[in-house]
Amino acid sequence: MIRILSLVIALLLAAVPVQAKTCREKVAPKAATLFHYVAKQYESCGKKVALGKDCGALLRDAKVASKIGKTREAAVRACADADAVSLGFTDAGALAIAVAGVAAGEGRQIADAVYGRVPVAHTKQEKNCASMLVKQSAKAGKAWVKRLMGCGSTCGSQAEFLAEAEFAKAKAKIEKKCDATLLTTFAGGDLDAHLDGIRDAAQRVVDSLSAASAPVVSFVDPANGALVSATGLPFDLDIEAAVSNVPHAGYVNSMKIGGEAAQYDPLSGSFEASLNVASAADTNLALFAEARTTLGTISGTANVTLDLGTLAPDVVLTFPASGTITSAGTIGILGQVVGDLSEADILRVNGVSQAFDGSSGIFSATVTLNTDAVQIIEAEVSSSTFGTDQSATLVILHGTGWPIGDLVPDANFNRLNNSGLNDLSGLMQDTLDDALSFSALNGMSAGSGGGHVCAFSLGSSSLDLSAVGAATVQSEVRLNSFHIKICDHDIGIEDCDITYDATRVDVLEQGNLHGQLAYSSSSTSATFTGGSATLSAGFFCTLGNLGTPETAIEAALADVFDEELPAALDSALAGIVISDALGAALDLDIDASYASIIEDSDGITFTVDSNITPISTSPGMPVITETFIPLVTTPPSRGPTVPGTGESYDLAFCLVDAFMNRALAAFMMRGDFSNSLTEYTVTPGDPSTTVDLSTAILWAYTGDIAYQDFCPGCDVTLTFAPTAAPVTRQATGGEDGSLVLIVPNYEVSIIADDGGTPASLVTAQVLVELPLSFEVSTGAIVPDIGTLSVQNVRVAANAAGLNEALLADTIREMLAGAGDSLGSVFSQIPLPSFQGLSLVGVDSGYENSCTALYLDLE
Repeated sequence: MIRILSLVIALLLAAVPVQAKTCREKVAPKAATLFHYVAKQYESCGKKVALGKDCGALLRDAKVASKIGKTREAAVRACADADAVSLGFTDAGALAIAVAGVAAGEGRQIADAVYGRVPVAHTKQEKNCASMLVKQSAKAGKAWVKRLMGCGSTCGSQAEFLAEAEFAKAKAKIEKKCDATLLTTFAGGDLDAHLDGIRDAAQRVVDSLSAASAPVVSFVDPANGALVSATGLPFDLDIEAAVSNVPHAGYVNSMKIGGEAAQYDPLSGSFEASLNVASAADTNLALFAEARTTLGTISGTANVTLDLGTLAPDVVLTFPASGTITSAGTIGILGQVVGDLSEADILRVNGVSQAFDGSSGIFSATVTLNTDAVQIIEAEVSSSTFGTDQSATLVILHGTGWPIGDLVPDANFNRLNNSGLNDLSGLMQDTLDDALSFSALNGMSAGSGGGHVCAFSLGSSSLDLSAVGAATVQSEVRLNSFHIKICDHDIGIEDCDITYDATRVDVLEQGNLHGQLAYSSSSTSATFTGGSATLSAGFFCTLGNLGTPETAIEAALADVFDEELPAALDSALAGIVISDALGAALDLDIDASYASIIEDSDGITFTVDSNITPISTSPGMPVITETFIPLVTTPPSRGPTVPGTGESYDLAFCLVDAFMNRALAAFMMRGDFSNSLTEYTVTPGDPSTTVDLSTAILWAYTGDIAYQDFCPGCDVTLTFAPTAAPVTRQATGGEDGSLVLIVPNYEVSIIADDGGTPASLVTAQVLVELPLSFEVSTGAIVPDIGTLSVQNVRVAANAAGLNEALLADTIREMLAGAGDSLGSVFSQIPLPSFQGLSLVGVDSGYENSCTALYLDLE
């Protein structure tokens, strides 16, 4: 009986639908458990130190890290991406990091608030009170998180009442172990306020299911851009850094500043370290801080200027930013001479002597710009006492900044020669043959006289298309053995059949291309040779005294040609707009509009306004709002042959520098200019000399032991990424290319693999110049990459304390060896088909600020 009853109960329970738990309900107990676990681990450590023992911090931290990882995994399993998005996160992974990070950070703070971030020894009575404070606080906080996180905004008063009851229990138990004196030591003398703080901490865990701003590392002292005084080298620089967007330091496990472990200052709430500055290649000092937090590892940088006092004078340029675009004839420059100003003999800006303030070193100058598109402005300070010449540079683009969303004016000058038009004649003839076929004409009305076309045939035919002068395109059509029959034509007496034959029909059509490839016919003439017409089928049709209708039929046929030839020309030339096909080949969006269409006696030139933008952008790429149009350009002129060779071609694409700048910006925003290297070829072109990058290799290669000291024997990755839009200029003599790609402020980083954790050794910004030529083969545009050069190496962060004088040469050599990798941005571009015709390369070149590709149509 009992077994039957149990079975019935089981069946009844199985029939009751079980409501699936929500993401919030699943995550709540995991977060509560982690909160309590972390508090317990740090409390255990504090209690051991209170008794004069080693707390085993390494084992504690490993346990906490493992628990955080397991909680993240559980949260990802509990919540779908859609759940996370509804709560304001990008995906379930981001939600998991936030929930686990907040729970762990708040859990640590429960112990730190009592024992201190660095625990100290206590009496037995003090230890017992401190332990009770943490245990009961953690227990009450865990209950608060578990109960209120699961229901969120739907929690009722009953849930809040029960959660509050746990804090009342905790208070009662704490007061049994802690008298007023002990509470003053560990809780500031106000237990209620202390427990309110725990409640707030628990509520922050509850609220962690709503997305919040990510933590940020910032420098407090010296601040970014500060001028730091130093009377000599080496000297110790005291640095203070903080983590913002977190409530307290409980979230921060550790911080390194300049590679040195930083200590937490409870009074300022920040981390402090003293960085020994042993040498300075120039007056720029890059600071780097890395914080390992419960929400992940984050970093921050700052750049300060050293006032080196009695050291050799140096110079910095503070305005404008490198890469600034201006169309003005002059530009204002601001800068500062630093170091021992009394020993700065002369300051020059672009070779012109410039005064500076004798006490501050600040100076301003107005620089006259020449017509070059890309100009490097240099400030140089010389000291005869020290025997030094120190300099600083910045890049100025002399031209116009053009909004990224607007078509680049006169971006392409494309040329279709008469030979190319002749290739298109076949397309026109196909269209015309379709219009003059029996299937198209059968049954067609014969006009006002009634009747219909009942027979049609045509012998051989030909069509020639050419430009014959200003604003004139001409079509010449020859039709042989022309035959047409019209049945049931009303001649006024009866219906007759009319048959018309001509041995040859010659049609001459002229018109003008304009607008967005529209065609306007100006004249059509038809010449009929051997034309004759006969009437048949009726009594009166055969009398012969009704006259012959040749003239009327030939006039009607001329009207047909007048209508069909322009349509055939429109259809044949429509393929000149190949932006969609080319954009698909490049995975880019190309928008084009004809600015002008100019015919001459040898062909047609199409001037095109165009834009090219990425279909999608990559994270971390620079936000580019405008690209560069050179101030002075010479409109290219194209004729029927390749300049300098006399070689004929059918079709030419001429891409002006302004359009190349826009195209390169599109590649950059798409992520193509970002790359990384994990190996280095010591002898370019010899693969046998390729070595895997590591700190040991860099130490051996450069002689700077700081690589090995920072991360002994660690694998190294060299990364480079753009921060500003690229530009092009014409190559000069000696440069192995026809044009030069310039990337200002290119960011280069050396990153070590520290046991699976990326650790940045150094970050610098450089100016990269890469010569390029574009050639054409049978079916593709093929780039030819020249020798990369690196200028103006400026260190932005130097966590490893590398020798910056050696570093500049190292970066130059390693980036020069990476030229092929950067050049891989310009992979072969397949040539699209053109109205069913293949594009075949003839030649290429660079003339009049234009990259030209010469092609044949086949």
